[in-house]
Amino acid sequence: GEVWRPPRGSRRVDTDLTARPTAHRASEQPSSFFPHVVSSMSHTGAVEVIPAEAIAAIVAGIEPSSIVVGTSGLPGGLSSWMTRIEVQRSDCSRHSLVVRRGRRPDAERHTLSFGVEFELLRHLDAHGIPVARPRAFDDSGRILPQAYVVLDFVQGTTRFTTDDPIGMAIQMADVLAAVHDLDA
Repeated sequence: GEVWRPPRGSRRVDTDLTARPTAHRASEQPSSFFPHVVSSMSHTGAVEVIPAEAIAAIVAGIEPSSIVVGTSGLPGGLSSWMTRIEVQRSDCSRHSLVVRRGRRPDAERHTLSFGVEFELLRHLDAHGIPVARPRAFDDSGRILPQAYVVLDFVQGTTRFTTDDPIGMAIQMADVLAAVHDLDA
C-alpha cells in the first residue's frame, strides 16, 4: 500500500495553538527538533511512543511544505492510538492532523480495517457529509509497523446530552438522510 495523497483543495485551518518558531520543513527537521510523541490510554494505562522521524515522514508525505510545530497524544480510542500533529503551512496558517493506528500491529481488528475506513470517509467527504477529512492511509510498514490513517483534526467535544434535543435530532436526521441519498 502506497501513501495516498489527496488532490489540492480547500483546507480547514485551526489557529488555536501556539508553537515554537522554526525554519525547517517537516522533511528537513532534525530528529532532535521535536520530541517523540508519547500517547497513553487512560483506561488501560498503556503508553506508546512514535519516533520523531516517523512524524516527519508522515507530514512530509501529506503536506511537504509544512512545518511540524507540535505533537500530542489524544485521549480515547479503545483499539487505536491517536496522535495530534500540528503543522504550520507556508502561508503561516496552522492546521492539525490526527494519526490513528492500531494498538498492536499483529492484533486482529474487530472493526473496519483502516483501509476500508479511509475509503468510506473519502467517499462521505467527497459528497459533503460532515466527517474528518481523510488525508492518507498507509499499511506498508515503512513508516510505522502498523497500518495507520491520517485525518484532519476536528475541534470539538463528544456530547452525550444537549440543551436542544429536538435541534440535535434534526441535525442527526439530516446527516443520516444525506448518507442514505448517496450512491454506493
